[in-house]
Amino acid sequence: MITMVQNIKLESLAQRGLNLFFSLLLLCLLKHIPHLFLKWEGYSHRLAGACHLSWLLFGISFLLSPSPLAPSSTTSWMYQCVMYDIILGVLGTLTTLTAARDFPHRRITNAPGQSGTLSHVAIVTQNEMIEHSFYQGLNLVQALYLHGMSWWNIHRGEKESSGSGSGSGMIMNVMALWVVTSPWLIRKKFPVHSFSANWTKETQDAMKKHSQQQSTSSEMKRHVSTMSRLHAKKKHHHQQQQQRLEKLLYQIKKWQYIFYKHVILHGLNLSVAFPSSTTTTITTLPFTLSKTWRFFWICLNTSYVMEFFMQTLVKRHVLSQSTML
Repeated sequence: MITMVQNIKLESLAQRGLNLFFSLLLLCLLKHIPHLFLKWEGYSHRLAGACHLSWLLFGISFLLSPSPLAPSSTTSWMYQCVMYDIILGVLGTLTTLTAARDFPHRRITNAPGQSGTLSHVAIVTQNEMIEHSFYQGLNLVQALYLHGMSWWNIHRGEKESSGSGSGSGMIMNVMALWVVTSPWLIRKKFPVHSFSANWTKETQDAMKKHSQQQSTSSEMKRHVSTMSRLHAKKKHHHQQQQQRLEKLLYQIKKWQYIFYKHVILHGLNLSVAFPSSTTTTITTLPFTLSKTWRFFWICLNTSYVMEFFMQTLVKRHVLSQSTML
């Protein structure tokens, strides 16, 4: 009973958080929909992005339906969840790849260590988009693995409970774990960006030098007065504060990535491949169909694309950098 109450509270908090986030986002987008989604330039990325955003919104409303109880409704719910996750993964990957193809970001070079997803001066490069497509593909592969293994473990538990199980079940689990982990064999073929490069001394010195060069060149173009010096000093102070905030966010982002890689990805895959108990029955609802997991999966996929989309809104002057952060 306590666990059930806790799950309900988590689902309620996730629902309210997602509703609030997307409500604020849509309010910001209302005036800018033609400018963001209806231009011919980069039309395939705009279309993919609009479909992906719509699919995320549909997923939230999709979760408002009641949880399945009867076995027949559970099977229907399973097919709906699997199809939703497949389409979500495909749209996320397409959105990233079309962005890399449609926009000439291959010619963009930022200061050493700068990433376009958080920095107020850097722009997302093509290499960052290509790197991101690897993780979008991982999401799709993991979704298929978790759905398949959760059902396989339940059926395997049924067979072992009836005495008809065999040792081949564990072999299948090991093979499935190898398949879902195998994409890391080609990780080096994708660009790699270091999180720590965003706050190392060399990077900070390079950014400071770049900022000083910009301020020096701008002061040479106008007469230096007391007011202009005060304005420049205030602007420099604001930039320092923003850089400190960005540095903190990059550090948080690194630890988020470590948690994702070792717990949500590899840790979860291992725990599903080697469950602590196989005494579950066919009437047990797989965790991938629970409302708590469905909310978590949508939150994870939302965070994947929103760091890029929110920075696009900043560059298009829909949001300010401070509001986005």
